[in-house]
Amino acid sequence: MPAYLAYSDCSKTSLANDGAREERVTMDAVYHDISDIATLFEVKDKGEALVEALQERMDSAQRTTKTDNVSVAYWFSDSEAPYMAGGVGAPQLISDTLGLDNVFADSKEEWPQVSWEALVEKNPDVIVVGDLTRDNFSAESAKAKIDFLKKHPVASQLDAVKNERFVSVAGADMNPSIRTVDGIEKVAKGLTEFNLNNA
Repeated sequence: MPAYLAYSDCSKTSLANDGAREERVTMDAVYHDISDIATLFEVKDKGEALVEALQERMDSAQRTTKTDNVSVAYWFSDSEAPYMAGGVGAPQLISDTLGLDNVFADSKEEWPQVSWEALVEKNPDVIVVGDLTRDNFSAESAKAKIDFLKKHPVASQLDAVKNERFVSVAGADMNPSIRTVDGIEKVAKGLTEFNLNNA
């Protein structure tokens, strides 16, 4: 059976640690996938309409969000040695769109595994937590992650934890897809709730 490999995955240079990239993923890669799939199913007009709607939502989020030196960390999974977002995947796209400083942006892995001490050293203003439904690792749901952060002797010292600046997003929002736009909107809403949006 013919298979389609997402264009957004074709730019990966490694499949280890969920992939490494030489360049940051962009929404253009997602739009490319939409166009390809719409062509394959002979609904090009619907594909174009979806791209236009996503672009409008992106523009709106960007237009209504203004941040000043706000840092963020994106925790996907695992409480033992957490997988945090590097600087090449969808979370970096969220950061770039909203003017945020991803504390692990210097990593070219999508999800580098770090220590809690490394995160405390970065001390982000906001922590975006993935609300996962699987049971592969410890602390998969957003609630479990937040409970863990509040009780952990090291992580509990983070400013974001002390001030309860958590944004919960679906796991799919943190990978390159149309759901990334959902992630952008959720993070933008969180910034407003935390009084970190100066727009």
